[in-house]
Amino acid sequence: MTQSERKTLGIVAAPHHLAAQVGAEILRDGGNAFDAAVSVALAIGVVQPYHSGIGGGCNITFRTTNGETSHINARGPAPHRLERKLLLHQDGTPNDRLATMGGMASTIPSFVAGLSMLHEGRGQLPWRDLLMAPRRIALEGFPADFMLANVYHSYNSAEKLTRYAGQSPLGQPIVEGQQILQPQMAATLDAIAQNPRTVYEGEIGERLVAAIRQSGGVLSMDDLSNYRPEVTQLHNVSYGDWHILAPGLPTIGSLQTLLSLRILDQHDLSQISPGSIAHFHLIAEAVRATYAARAQVESNEDAAKILDVIYAQKLAADINLNGVTPSIFHQLDGRKQNVGEETCTSHFCVADDQGNIVSQTQTVRSYFGSGVIDSETGIVLNDSVGDFSLRPGEVTTQGIRYQGNYNLVGPGAEPASSQCPLIAIHPESGDVIAAGGAGGPRIVSATLQALVNQISFGMDPRFAAIFPRVHSHGPVTDVEPNSGAAGRLSTLGHQVRALPALGIMQTIRRRGDLWEGGADPRGPGSAVVVQQEGSQITLRGYGQSTIL
Repeated sequence: MTQSERKTLGIVAAPHHLAAQVGAEILRDGGNAFDAAVSVALAIGVVQPYHSGIGGGCNITFRTTNGETSHINARGPAPHRLERKLLLHQDGTPNDRLATMGGMASTIPSFVAGLSMLHEGRGQLPWRDLLMAPRRIALEGFPADFMLANVYHSYNSAEKLTRYAGQSPLGQPIVEGQQILQPQMAATLDAIAQNPRTVYEGEIGERLVAAIRQSGGVLSMDDLSNYRPEVTQLHNVSYGDWHILAPGLPTIGSLQTLLSLRILDQHDLSQISPGSIAHFHLIAEAVRATYAARAQVESNEDAAKILDVIYAQKLAADINLNGVTPSIFHQLDGRKQNVGEETCTSHFCVADDQGNIVSQTQTVRSYFGSGVIDSETGIVLNDSVGDFSLRPGEVTTQGIRYQGNYNLVGPGAEPASSQCPLIAIHPESGDVIAAGGAGGPRIVSATLQALVNQISFGMDPRFAAIFPRVHSHGPVTDVEPNSGAAGRLSTLGHQVRALPALGIMQTIRRRGDLWEGGADPRGPGSAVVVQQEGSQITLRGYGQSTIL
């Protein structure tokens, strides 16, 4: 059978190979991209519970078969009893520990509500069928990968798990290859398969409230029962010949990525060699400029101005191509840039042969979130309160400053997010790219470079995912040890620091009838194509990348 007689039913790129497999099986069995997204999202929560899951939230960008595009904001607001004073020391200074550990650190778990909204009216398979594979993995177990084995010893994971995880097996040191069984999570998924509202109005919700209250939090059943995700419109920004679609607030990282693209669009990247000092310098300065812009935000109106074309042109003109740009530095604060070096959060992309595409980012924020793991449900509760400013103008726990009262913690408020699940469309060819990343502030730079590598430098998704990256959201410029020329940025005045990985990115691309996918080798991810030849349907997985 020739290539032209071969039909692609869909593609999945996910940060864990088991989750990618689950999504591909849904596509094989007649599900569409929305069905697959639900299964992939829940499977990631099982195999990478330190990154995301039922106790967290998500942002979903999607495109339907008829070309409609939209965004589901299931970020998750603060409980209505979370007063700012509860997160301050007696002298009025921020208590970062309370914002990142224990029950006070958790926003409303919004993850399942977001998935349910995505599936309703769009999915083809019954909701309960989509939870069976994640449930099976939880019940039968899976071997711990290198990341799961390592995260217990990373940052402050051990401390918060020791204090708040109780008897959960996830609260104990894990060895690579160890079989991980989660019978409580299997039972939880079974209950959610029957009724997703059990997380908000039933027994699971009651368990989560109890776990958070016992750990010092203020979540209530009213918070859960009254919560609903929000459907919002996407911003559309041109980059070269492409239209880049990304959500708006509270995902301010999306606006930054769009601003970065507009800055770069003012420079002729065709004259720059990928992997050169000039390449990494321009990326670092563009990203740093957007964090300086983010630092000046005082209101939602200010945030919207980030996308002003004239503003982007001014920032582009200010960038010094021969050295660091001093005008940016005074607007940034490096005191906490070392905080949050984890590659937390999860992103995946999925598409089907009907034209449906989902680009989804989900998180419990830092490794194992707040450290609170409910012993009866196996759910890891998030610590997204740490993304708020705890007093006006205060730097967040991830080293990001806002002006005035913007992003200030308070009852019902939603914290600003660096997440950036995007979809790019070439209006003439119909080619499509979906991309997004994980890694706190490094989501912006990872997602940006996913697009630049493919659109400006002509890389396929596999190479775009593998290619070394650079990042800066403060005075320091982060590079990866294998980044070659990026390591020599000090010759241009950069304060260079080498980190093992700058985020984890996933991307897929349709080029004509050709589907390509790239899963970031910095994690245990995989991309899988579902392919039909005659009456035979096969799953073609390529480890950390897929090209068909």
